[in-house]
Amino acid sequence: MSANASWSARERPNEATGRPQGAGPSGSASREPVPASNLPAPNAQTFEELEIPASYRAAVEKELTSGEEMLWVGRPSRNREVHPRNAILPIAGGALIGLAVVIALVTLVLSIGKPSQGMGNVFPFVFAGFLGVLGLVFMLPLVVNPAKACRYCYVVTNRRAMLVEISVWQRGPVVRNYLPPQLLGLERRDHPTVRGAGDLIFEYEFVIPGKMLNPLTGSMIQQNMSGGLSNAPQRVARGFMLLDQVREVEHLIRTKLLLQLEHALDAPKTGTGNGHAAQRPAPAAAATAPRQAQPPALTAPVSCREDGSVPADLKEKTLATLDPDEKPVWIGRPVSSLILIRSGGYFVGGAVGILLALLWLLVSLMPARPVAPQPGKPATAPQAQSTGIPLLPIGLFLVSACVSTVPLFRWWTATRTCYALTNRRALVFKEGLFGPSRDSYSPMEVSGMRRMDSWLVSGSGDLAFRTVQVISRTRGSGFWNTRVKTLHYGFLAIAQLGEVEKLVRETLIDRFVDKLQQANAL
Repeated sequence: MSANASWSARERPNEATGRPQGAGPSGSASREPVPASNLPAPNAQTFEELEIPASYRAAVEKELTSGEEMLWVGRPSRNREVHPRNAILPIAGGALIGLAVVIALVTLVLSIGKPSQGMGNVFPFVFAGFLGVLGLVFMLPLVVNPAKACRYCYVVTNRRAMLVEISVWQRGPVVRNYLPPQLLGLERRDHPTVRGAGDLIFEYEFVIPGKMLNPLTGSMIQQNMSGGLSNAPQRVARGFMLLDQVREVEHLIRTKLLLQLEHALDAPKTGTGNGHAAQRPAPAAAATAPRQAQPPALTAPVSCREDGSVPADLKEKTLATLDPDEKPVWIGRPVSSLILIRSGGYFVGGAVGILLALLWLLVSLMPARPVAPQPGKPATAPQAQSTGIPLLPIGLFLVSACVSTVPLFRWWTATRTCYALTNRRALVFKEGLFGPSRDSYSPMEVSGMRRMDSWLVSGSGDLAFRTVQVISRTRGSGFWNTRVKTLHYGFLAIAQLGEVEKLVRETLIDRFVDKLQQANAL
């Protein structure tokens, strides 16, 4: 079929910026949410107009099935302002270049008027040249425009969403398909400065900091990861990233792919003779009508269960990205006392370290005792007390004090963490030292939920949606030591564990499984 089927000419984006004509680069004054019913369709452009390589188009057309039509084709924005900028690399590059110049000048000044010493005078210049080249490499982001290269292609059809990327292993583009059940956890993140731009997140990948390649394709992951000393995996978003018209594309996906599925999930159960819930077909008008504009979720009191007292600002930030048809069912926070009890080991270890450091410091500062004279030997003068600073006990004291603050930091993080359950997904919102983070879990992720009761506080525990094991190996004394670290993600350290688990199963898992069983029975 034609790649441009059923497309009509609409407003073209500015080739210089990738935005529609008249759209400003930023706009706090125009950040108000647009009603869903008034959202226009995203710009319909061809592969050639978007400068998408022909190999991407061939991969998409090969994937299409009979009766499947492309509704929209896109790519990451060609506006450089939309792409993230790494300010650390240019700063590090400038520092390396400056250090190289200083080394070269100092070496040149010291070598003036002195006879040549062979390689002794050459090595500093070689080292300075190496630092200069490395600094220039770090400065490349200032001159290279990442918006020009097309690494991904996005397609929305009447049946699915497609993410096309280059695979090093297959030496060409590959298509990753997202069916409507996989899009139920769809999450939109608006760009902080560029109006109308943002990301549509379909799923999350676990990536170790410092690893830049996707092991499935061998290419760079969608979101660049910074290096780190920790081996704890991070959830990296995956989907339609760096879009110019993020709200319009989201509206297209929700109306063309998710509307009927969401209506089916929200339909009440009615018993039938065979024990299955009867599903009445939705009227055609309801299936195709645009979503009606609704006031924001927090303009009126949220009618849902709330465990504990959640601050209003924290609740508002957690529910800020809900779709108009998405309703909160439960809101809660971690139990602060359980967080402190679980971190009691750090308190004990830090206290022991502080006590040992104080004893060590006291002993090192005590005056030396005179040595008693022995018969037949002349008396010796007492050794002079060392006036140096005892660095080792002071260092132990500082390290132990930092260890003892870990429970307090975790407690503070728990007070700025909010959990939310909606009729579409599960949300975990955290306000950390370096900014807020929001994790979304679709029904398919929540279906693997594990319940872990706490033996410290009755009725409390964890609902783990994902569990990741990190295996690290270290060599010492000729032997390899293997360490396995288990990390849980989900609703952690919550009260009323049994009731929340039942609510999650009834809201997401059971409804989702029932609809799949009904679909399989057709």
